[in-house]
Amino acid sequence: MRQLLKIILFVFILSNLQLAQRALSQVEQPSRFEVEVDWQDEYFNIISAEENGLFLIRKNVEKAQKANMAWEINVLDTGLMMKWRKDIYLSFNYDLHGYDYYKNKVFLLFIMPESYKDDHIILEVNMITGLYQKYNVKRSLNIQLTEFEILNNTAIFGGYFNNKPTILQYFFREGKTLALPGFYEERSRLVDVHINDERDVLTVLTSIRTLNKNYSIVVNQFKDDGTMIENTTIIPEDNTSLLDARFITIDNDIDLIAGTYSNKNFRYSRGIFLAHIDENEEQTLKYYNYGELNNFFSYMKAKREKRVQERIKRKKIKGKKLKFNYRLLVHDIIKYQDEYILVGEAYYPKYNSTSYYGGYTNYYPNYYSRRGQNNSYFAGYKYTHAIVIGFGEQGKLLWDNSFEINDIISYDLKQFVEVDPQEDEIVLLYNYENIIRSKLIKDEEVIEGKSFDDINLKFGDDKIENNDSEFGGLEAWYKDRFYAYGIQKIKNLKDSGVKLNRKVFFINKILYN
Repeated sequence: MRQLLKIILFVFILSNLQLAQRALSQVEQPSRFEVEVDWQDEYFNIISAEENGLFLIRKNVEKAQKANMAWEINVLDTGLMMKWRKDIYLSFNYDLHGYDYYKNKVFLLFIMPESYKDDHIILEVNMITGLYQKYNVKRSLNIQLTEFEILNNTAIFGGYFNNKPTILQYFFREGKTLALPGFYEERSRLVDVHINDERDVLTVLTSIRTLNKNYSIVVNQFKDDGTMIENTTIIPEDNTSLLDARFITIDNDIDLIAGTYSNKNFRYSRGIFLAHIDENEEQTLKYYNYGELNNFFSYMKAKREKRVQERIKRKKIKGKKLKFNYRLLVHDIIKYQDEYILVGEAYYPKYNSTSYYGGYTNYYPNYYSRRGQNNSYFAGYKYTHAIVIGFGEQGKLLWDNSFEINDIISYDLKQFVEVDPQEDEIVLLYNYENIIRSKLIKDEEVIEGKSFDDINLKFGDDKIENNDSEFGGLEAWYKDRFYAYGIQKIKNLKDSGVKLNRKVFFINKILYN
């Protein structure tokens, strides 16, 4: 009996030690960069150069010279210390439209408005030396650009010409531009443009409407010389459309594609599809309705989630199809040990109604709505939660989890949640309004619930007075490092040698231990 008590005590102590170690897991912020900004200052564009640091660029109106705008460049190391800075001058009419980092160099795309016929400009800036080279790219087609990527010694332009998807490839050495085949189709759109730097391969996913009026995903792959090496159409089952998709190559011959599907001619997604394409171009598709996922509705309050789960059970008993409609912003697929991870963020457009002032009634303002008129206005995208799905090489669903993010409203539809795959666990985290939210999971298990960490400030007595919620966030950097950034108005009443009030642009280095 005494021996049994010892064993129980040992297990109890060991489990509590493990819990204590988990409790020590937290967000760390080892360094911070900040620079004071004024109301008329442009905000920085931040470009990750991975282990070479961060590349910051913005317009600097104060240093403009005659007809030329000054573009201020600051390069930080991984400790957020300044490595070098310089100004580059371009015509006032040019604006920064895209950028990419490739092998120690940052490529910056500058274009003029469509009313101008001047060349596009690409600046190739060496992160180590600060030297740069300028390329003038002839505007051969008046494309509405949405994509800019670097593939070996070429630049990839993606967008729309006459409302049809178009991909152009510019060759730096030859100074020529080619239109890649397989695009420019009616009733189609660009879904994803993916560069594999290890293989020097470009993969473009497009959504195309088929003869039976549903939408399929077409996969086109090209070598860096523009040669097409694959053209595959993923054909959905009848009355099903594939809405959005992301791509990853397992090896040189096997591809995995994951995304969202819906009913034919329906714009909201009903679930997740996983497609496996083998070396013989044989494809296997699996569909998972949102109601079939174990944790899709975990973001809801307990009573509401219970009602939804009971509704799902009743539907299954009656043999009826499950119908849950969501907008989902799909992220890139992540390789994690022997699995693959897909993350999507659920959102919906939020509208507020407008009232009209109609004078005073009994000394109080009289507000009313006009009947028969649409008085609503767009108030941003409201995010609800992120769904995290693990699947195997054959496209089989292994587990799912979720992360509630219902505190975000953004006028720009963009990715907020980042993923940090650690040895035995996965960290989910995002930054919104100076607070980093994080959650620790292992497959379907929640190891540590949603935690909140304030953004660290520069001085001990700094207090945040205000922040710009529309500018800021958290981005992947290198390995398991991230950076949080934004604009803050800070008050400091005590620290000597520090301004009473200052407005700063900041970057904080982030890691989770």
